[in-house]
Amino acid sequence: MPSAPNPAAPRAPWWESYFSAQYGALYRGPLAPELSTEDDVETVARLFSGSAAPVLDVGCGYGRHLDRARRAGVPAVGLEYSAALLNLLPRRARKAAIRGDMRSLPFAGGALGGAWMLFNTFGYFDDAENEGVLAGLARVLAPGARLLMDAPARSAMVATVRDVPSVIRMQERVSIQENWTIDSTGKRLNSAGQWVLGGVVQTWAMSLRLYTPAELERLLRRAGFAGEIEIRPLEELTALGTGDPAPKTNDALWRRTTNMAVLAAR
Repeated sequence: MPSAPNPAAPRAPWWESYFSAQYGALYRGPLAPELSTEDDVETVARLFSGSAAPVLDVGCGYGRHLDRARRAGVPAVGLEYSAALLNLLPRRARKAAIRGDMRSLPFAGGALGGAWMLFNTFGYFDDAENEGVLAGLARVLAPGARLLMDAPARSAMVATVRDVPSVIRMQERVSIQENWTIDSTGKRLNSAGQWVLGGVVQTWAMSLRLYTPAELERLLRRAGFAGEIEIRPLEELTALGTGDPAPKTNDALWRRTTNMAVLAAR
């Protein structure tokens, strides 16, 4: 006779089921035209193609950036927790990727010439663990090496969820339903929904810590990024590291853009 479920058993973290083969099929297929892949890879190549040391794609997923960056001359390696997504990597990129947890990076101190974490790869954990992720990256980056990342901007996401708390989209073979809430602290975005692709249904949930630009900069400083930190609206990601003046940041700006683009030097 099967045993009864244990109500005290801890629930698996949301990312263990969210980043599935269904997720990969959705973003490699119907949602691919909506992604800023070319701009992302152009920026990655400009910032890191001259590195003599490996450059880490944190949360490389199915290789959207990793594969193209390697073809553009970046000595990129990938780290991904989801075995399902690693299985979707192109063969040439699969050899350069390993399975692992971003909270425990399997690299020696100062071994990497740079790193990037894009498409909302940061903020999965509580405050201490999120800071630990950045501290781990600071540990494995060589002095002067840079981290490229993006993250949701709290002001904009709070306003977006207030105005549009749910989304339903339907197109050929695809149905997407998403429901968003902000927790009682005002600092965490919680989302739940359902994807239907080719008749396959996945119900999912996710949760991201939301930071202001000032909070994120303080977090990076505490984690060990002592060099220049540049924060722009995500729409200006391609301007990072070019020397172009960044726009003056204020609350009104961050209510108009949903994500921050960040370049932080070790």
